Amino acid sequence: MLKFRRPDPLSDPNRDRLDRLGFNHVCFAVDDIETMVATLRAHGIKTRNEIMDFYQRKLVFISGPEDITVELSEWH
Repeated sequence: MLKFRRPDPLSDPNRDRLDRLGFNHVCFAVDDIETMVATLRAHGIKTRNEIMDFYQRKLVFISGPEDITVELSEWH
């Protein structure tokens, strides 16, 4: 008789570290980052940093679902 065993998923305690190797966040392009951040904050979404200029774009990181980091980026 075959038995299927599915182990419990392992939680990554370093999931929110952006300096670790491998896939660590997803990025979405936005047209107006200030407006988008204001809208998200009004709905209780927390940013991980203030909007910053970085290599010809503005960007901000937010805490997404299940603590996945989401980047919003507006290109100059």
